[in-house]
Amino acid sequence: MALHRTLVPLVLVASGAAVAQPAAVGWGALDEVYVDPQTDRVVYPEAVGALHGRTVRVTGYLLPLDAHTSPRRFLLSALSLAECYYCEPTGPGTTIDVRAAESVRMQTTRRVRIEGRLVLLARRGRYNDGLVYRLDDARVVP
Repeated sequence: MALHRTLVPLVLVASGAAVAQPAAVGWGALDEVYVDPQTDRVVYPEAVGALHGRTVRVTGYLLPLDAHTSPRRFLLSALSLAECYYCEPTGPGTTIDVRAAESVRMQTTRRVRIEGRLVLLARRGRYNDGLVYRLDDARVVP
């Protein structure tokens, strides 16, 4: 009887361990990426590199790429349009290319949380139009 009581909690713990929660990623960690001036290759911080292909959550501002009010592709930025995200001396890690699973209503003045699969675009060292991150199958989450 004592063996039965011991096995049940072990099975419950083991079954719950398989469920992976999205990792929350801050802009400070993302912005540690840099381009090595000697090799002209993109270098990712080790902690961010380990997230390649995993589902993550990032909070930021939506930046439209066109006039659609509910696009499926847009940018997520650490800074809002009102803060002139392109005027500041920001690095390549402050903007993410987002490919949403469904159309997203543009809210450019409020921060939103986006969840999606993180792709390191320059993983092999190539610098892709100034963007080094992408979120695939993304969605807005509370």
